[in-house]
Amino acid sequence: LTEQDRDNIRAFQLKLLSCMPWRMYNAMRTSFDHKISIDSEWIILRCLALLSEIEPRAIDCCVNLCIAYTREHSLREDCPYCNEARFTSSRQPHHTFSYLPLIPRLQAFFQNKAMINLLRYRSEFEPHPTRIHDVFDSSWYRKLLRKHVVVDGTNRNHKYFNSEYDLALAMCTDGYLFFQMSSWWPICYSHSTRQSKSPPLIFGLTWRILFA
Repeated sequence: LTEQDRDNIRAFQLKLLSCMPWRMYNAMRTSFDHKISIDSEWIILRCLALLSEIEPRAIDCCVNLCIAYTREHSLREDCPYCNEARFTSSRQPHHTFSYLPLIPRLQAFFQNKAMINLLRYRSEFEPHPTRIHDVFDSSWYRKLLRKHVVVDGTNRNHKYFNSEYDLALAMCTDGYLFFQMSSWWPICYSHSTRQSKSPPLIFGLTWRILFA
């Protein structure tokens, strides 16, 4: 990385951590341009995408957020629930959301030596016979270690987590009511996934790397 790259990353980190509005960010750039050269937010985002090799994907979705136009809906021209059109008259999507693919972010873990050492935690974990200190002490996880992986009903030759390079992901779901209303109101479900290969004390760090 060049010094220019490092300055850009520091400035962008400051913007994120302080929730700095873009107008103030641009004012900061011009105020100190006689001392330091900081690129625009768009240029920094583009450079970060190139450096990290993680490219956001714009995915079309319903203007009312009913569906994302993926998989069985990928060829649809309108929403099956609210019947709103997917595209404008100029064939531009009415609404999109930005998705960061998970696999490149997981692959990025193995480009950092310190993180690689932390990721060895699962493969080197010694289970405790009488207490559950971590998820890897659980009977379900120990049972999975003895089972062959099944994909679409077909048994594979390898077993779950038999490689030191395997990543264990835990998915959690929860639901909550809007505006603390009664239970017949629509429920919003939130989903989160965290990487369970690291020591418990660095879960927070891993979470921020994956989902910040």
